Amino acid sequence: MKRIGKLLLICGFFGIIISLLSINKIKAEDNLIKNVDSAIALEVDTGDILYDYHSEETHFPASTTKVMTIKLVMDALNDGTLKHDQLLTTSEYASSMGGSQIFLAPDEQMTVDDLLKAVIIASANDAAVVLAEGIAGSEEQFVNKMNEEARRLNMNQTHYVNATGLHNDSHVSSAHDLGIIARELLLNYEDEIIPLTSTYEDYLRKDTNKPFWLVNTNKLIKNGSGIDGLKTGWTNQAGYCLVATKKANGMRIITAVMGAPTIEGRNTDTVNLMNYVFANFEKQIISPKGSIVKTEEDMLMNPSVYNIVLSQDIARMIKKKATGGIVTYQVEIDKDKLSNNDEKIIGKIYVYIDSKLYKSFDLELKEKLKKSNFLELLGSIFENIL
Repeated sequence: MKRIGKLLLICGFFGIIISLLSINKIKAEDNLIKNVDSAIALEVDTGDILYDYHSEETHFPASTTKVMTIKLVMDALNDGTLKHDQLLTTSEYASSMGGSQIFLAPDEQMTVDDLLKAVIIASANDAAVVLAEGIAGSEEQFVNKMNEEARRLNMNQTHYVNATGLHNDSHVSSAHDLGIIARELLLNYEDEIIPLTSTYEDYLRKDTNKPFWLVNTNKLIKNGSGIDGLKTGWTNQAGYCLVATKKANGMRIITAVMGAPTIEGRNTDTVNLMNYVFANFEKQIISPKGSIVKTEEDMLMNPSVYNIVLSQDIARMIKKKATGGIVTYQVEIDKDKLSNNDEKIIGKIYVYIDSKLYKSFDLELKEKLKKSNFLELLGSIFENIL
């Protein structure tokens, strides 16, 4: 407790602890957003929202829907439901999707990795449904999983009807919710996803007599802006949508825009929004991962003196050259979890800025603990006596 207290005081002395970050609801007349109906910008690690323009309005998401589809495919690969080299068979239904597709024939087989590549790079609807059926047995059951995940993540403006984003009046989302699912995808799978979303062109069926050329639907990945993902969308009803991401200066930013009348308008607002965020914000590390929050002593435990540390950086986004704000914190430890080596997270630290709760962060043990046996307890007693 003393160590992190000192650290926070030092940070305050040097002006590192700066003003409370709130959602910046920039008005339309600032000329930043000129084309889209709604927009949001946020930083991945902190989750802090840096720009909000009607972000909770519901709109048709078109193929930005596939950010959720991709997330559930990655989850299935992670838990073993799918394997990267597993062959999945195309159903009659999947082959009939239309729209963006790789023209899978009924009964055609393709690996999970190639199907995922087709979804991410070329927004292939047929490949998305094959993956959905491979995970859940049917697209309908997969959509149930999509909606369950949306509820878990508090995506309150989102309701899915399909895995592709093909138009349905009941299939809706918001820029705010697209930001949530994009952040969840990148928090968990950035290293696997970005190499695909940043690929402009590739081939499927390379060693066959019918190779298929994949071209990325997101042209911003090659315009020099530094954008390296994430997912485009378009239908007549939705207009042009885009979830984009860029990493620079120790930050990974996500933007989501919906309802642009043209590709050019969608891309212009996205680039302007990215430029605004990187020009005006920076990430502040209040206390780094591994910092000692508390040192406890308990003779009934081995070791009897142990450290409780941050399991992640305490970080936030701040406006450049901002000043002011006081940071305080509250620590809560679950004593029942201390001696259970299966429990990684054993408490939380609640960070307040200007007396308002900013966020909570997980705490863990620096070293594993176990209950002392009789001899260890006896040794501790003699050590204290001596």
